[in-house]
Amino acid sequence: MGIAQAQNIGCDAAKKFGAQFLIYFDQDSVVSKQFVQPLKNAFLSLSKLHKVALVAPIFKDEKHGFFYPLIFLNKYGLRRKVVPTGNEVQPIPISIAISSGTFTSVAVMDAVGGMRSDFFIDYVDIEWCLRAGRTGYSLFAIPGVCMLHSIGDRSIPFLKWRLVIHSEWRRYYRIRNGFFMLRLTHVPKILALREVLINVVHQVILLLTQRNKALQLKYFLRGVRDGFGPIDRV
Repeated sequence: MGIAQAQNIGCDAAKKFGAQFLIYFDQDSVVSKQFVQPLKNAFLSLSKLHKVALVAPIFKDEKHGFFYPLIFLNKYGLRRKVVPTGNEVQPIPISIAISSGTFTSVAVMDAVGGMRSDFFIDYVDIEWCLRAGRTGYSLFAIPGVCMLHSIGDRSIPFLKWRLVIHSEWRRYYRIRNGFFMLRLTHVPKILALREVLINVVHQVILLLTQRNKALQLKYFLRGVRDGFGPIDRV
């Protein structure tokens, strides 16, 4: 079972208990007791002015202390990155958010639909956010709420960046789902092409720098092959 199906099961269970709101966490998420209420307050306040899909915290890297950039897409799918300073006050419009720590409602999930279980893990949250945006919803980051987060199993320095290292099977889903995104009408083609190209370059760097080259190549080729295979329609 992937993260998408697990989230859908959790959402269905919450509805059976009569829940109105939902908040998603990873299995290793750690937050304070004061984390949820400011997100709920922001969601309710912003919903008076906008059609809100979700509100999200800002994320700070657990190991290296930097803030993850917030992403906003224009109508062509070109990205504008805003790196929080930690001093912002007003909600910041965004186009995509990682699922951990995001606050939404059951009504929004019913309107937009659940997570794509066929994606299993990578791009599950990004695809949903883009689907919500295409449906007319807005997304916001709430600067007053910060969450520590870590992406990948580890990272290595590469030129001026830190390259995230995932397991081989995670690389498979990232490669495959990047090609899947190219075929979804609500995903801007420029964004999807960018993800495919970055994934390929990332994989080449891994093949050059990591020891398990045969396994890296195996899952990369399998991801490319399956990325051109059947995909369910939303």
